[in-house]
Amino acid sequence: MEKYFCNTYEICIWEGLIDLIIIITTLSIVNKIGVTIAGIYHPDNLIEYLKQFNMEDAFLALLSIVINGVYNILIIAT
Repeated sequence: MEKYFCNTYEICIWEGLIDLIIIITTLSIVNKIGVTIAGIYHPDNLIEYLKQFNMEDAFLALLSIVINGVYNILIIAT
């Protein structure tokens, strides 16, 4: 795979960037429309929502990113 195409890390990085773009686009659309899903109201002001994050939330998000990254690399490498 590495000889003719690209290595597993490059595939994982591109997959993550594409997912990030899709998630940011979807989040901004949902915030503009003001949709409620299953009775949960999404924040109207995304910047104010991000300011309310504490260290525990940031740590859990970072831990989730690392675990999913390792999982994806192992799946692609296999």
